Amino acid sequence: MTKSALVCTSVLALAALPGCKAAPPTQPPPVAQAAPEPEPEPEPEPEPPKVPDDAIAVGTFNVEWAFDEIDKRPKKARPHQAKTAEDWAWKRDSIAKILVEEELDIVTLIEVGGEREANDIADAVLSAGGYRYDVACLPTHDKHTGQHVAVLSRFSMSNTRRFQTQIAKHVATDIDLPSGDTVTLVGLHLRESQQPAYASKRRKAARALQRELHKTLQTPFILTGSFGSRVHPYDDDYGKRTPGILASRHNRDEADDCTDSASEAGRTNVAGDPVDHIVTCGLEMRRAETSAEGATVRESDDPSELPWPAVPIEEDPYRDVSDHYLVWAEIAMPKPEPEPEAEDTDGVSL
Repeated sequence: MTKSALVCTSVLALAALPGCKAAPPTQPPPVAQAAPEPEPEPEPEPEPPKVPDDAIAVGTFNVEWAFDEIDKRPKKARPHQAKTAEDWAWKRDSIAKILVEEELDIVTLIEVGGEREANDIADAVLSAGGYRYDVACLPTHDKHTGQHVAVLSRFSMSNTRRFQTQIAKHVATDIDLPSGDTVTLVGLHLRESQQPAYASKRRKAARALQRELHKTLQTPFILTGSFGSRVHPYDDDYGKRTPGILASRHNRDEADDCTDSASEAGRTNVAGDPVDHIVTCGLEMRRAETSAEGATVRESDDPSELPWPAVPIEEDPYRDVSDHYLVWAEIAMPKPEPEPEAEDTDGVSL
């Protein structure tokens, strides 16, 4: 037997022994599969702008005695003045939070303590991530309450002034818009008493202001603020009441009429009264709304007769920011009238 045959016979004999098996062929270790990369989260859709590029967002907000704790105030104002710096910080920051959320290009603040408080609110808006506002405010002529009217604007303001009128609480300023146009904005606060004597004074003052505006202004204008009278544009006597007078509804020529936000946003305080208005003259008001109701009035049965500082700061949910809502409107410059078609000498349009 040859040597190779002997080896083969020995291998076969070993394989035949009980309990002996041939070793299986060596297998390569399994290759680990990499986990698939997770799909990236889709980018959230950006929030649409509040108004389109050819319009501005204008608001008015009666902030109900926004007085800080500094300085001595008129007797009527003292119960409504912040008692401590913490009180004022609460009021200021609550107003600022609303303005940040509303993203208004221009807003009039009614019943603010003065220029200091208005600037303080504007700074708080910026610190909270909102717009950078310039402030227009003049010392009040109302020595009884000490309340002021202030205008906050993203756009540059100039020629801040008053008009010759008996309206003690008002301010006017010219605002340069990004479009290159200039508008005059007038913020005013008329006394809200419904007694006949006060209503008569309001109407007289409104007529004087309306005449001066139409006589002296060469630019479109916007009136904002609390007009005092509780009348809707659809009421029969609207044209004879303060808002209708300011909107020029007593004129015989309807072409001079202005647009009143109360046509769409007529419930501007907790009582459901149309006391806060935005009136545009020579401009297009596309829509108007009340806003921030839940942020200003905390409880459905509020406001109580107590001034806001009388409610302890620890009871934040029961502390109203104001008894008025914010009103805002989308306002656009009017589109120019199309030029008439030229005609040749035979009267045929070219």
